[in-house]
Amino acid sequence: MPRQRNPMRDEAYRIWIESNKTRPLKDIADGLGVSASTVRKWKSEDKWSGETKRSAPNETERYESMRGNQNAKENRGGAPPNNKNAVSHGLFANWLPEDTQQLVQEIYSSDPADIIWNNIMIQYAGIIRSQKIMFVSDQHDLSKEESGWSSGEGGSSSTMQVQ
Repeated sequence: MPRQRNPMRDEAYRIWIESNKTRPLKDIADGLGVSASTVRKWKSEDKWSGETKRSAPNETERYESMRGNQNAKENRGGAPPNNKNAVSHGLFANWLPEDTQQLVQEIYSSDPADIIWNNIMIQYAGIIRSQKIMFVSDQHDLSKEESGWSSGEGGSSSTMQVQ
């Protein structure tokens, strides 16, 4: 539940209006027993003077201030060719090859669901490929690899590793 409005706030406004908006806010604050900054705050928040401050010029003022500006003369708009205004940092532009940059751009514009689906398919293909490489027909299926070889006066020997 919001806090109730201070009744002295309305009293301060009434005093200010009765003085024809000429009484100093400090005197009003002294009469009510509050600080002058509190009354100034009330005046600002409640917009006693009826004036509103604008932080930016309106459309007419803005274009009027640009009249006679020669900085953009003959400019048809847009950036020149090969301009990198949209590059937030130079990592991609400086270090990635052109074809990789195109791939990154394509991925960036892809739907997140499509990216997830493509990753699932790549992982699935990797699993199938690894099963094909590691295919064993039964428990008696052995493969032997030569893991070492040595030779001496008596002949040569090789060491086999069974997998």
